[in-house]
Amino acid sequence: KHDSRLQVDGQRSETVTGNSISVLQAEEQRTVSADRKVQILGSDHLHIATSAHTRAGQSVLAEAGQEIHLKAGAMVVLEAGAALTLKAGGQHIVISAAGIYCSSPIQLGGVPIPGTPAMPLTPGAVEVLHSVELDPATQIQALSLKAPACPQCETLKKTVAVGGAHADA
Repeated sequence: KHDSRLQVDGQRSETVTGNSISVLQAEEQRTVSADRKVQILGSDHLHIATSAHTRAGQSVLAEAGQEIHLKAGAMVVLEAGAALTLKAGGQHIVISAAGIYCSSPIQLGGVPIPGTPAMPLTPGAVEVLHSVELDPATQIQALSLKAPACPQCETLKKTVAVGGAHADA
C-alpha cells in the first residue's frame, strides 16, 4: 500500500515548467549505467551535514572562470604519487621525487590573498502534503448520477488549482 515502483522499458522524458521540489526522508541510491550529463544554467548549491566522498577511476578535472577556493578548519592535504605543480602568474613550483623546483627565487614576506568563502544556500521549507480521504459512498453516488466528478473531487481540484498541497487522491 505504501510503496511505489516504476519500470519504463524505453525512454522516459519529464518536463516541469515550474519548480520541482522533493523531500526524501531516508537514503537515496542511484545507479547510472552510462555517462551522466547535467547542465545547470544558474548556480549549484550543495550543503552536506557531515562528509563528502568522491572517487574517480581516472581523473577529477575542475575549472572555474575566476576562482577556486578550498578551505579547511584544520588541515588541507594535497597528495600526489609522482609530482605536484603550482602555477600562477607565469611562475611555477614543482615538487617531485627529484626535488623542489621553483621558476624564480623564493622571497620571504608578502601577505595572503583572501579568497571567496563557500556559502551554499539551503533549500527552503517544503509545504507538508496532507492526505485526502475520499468517501467511497460519495464517489459511488456521483457515478450512479452519471456526474463527471464527485463533490469531493471537485473541491480537491479547486484546492490544487489555487496552490494547496495535497497528496494524490
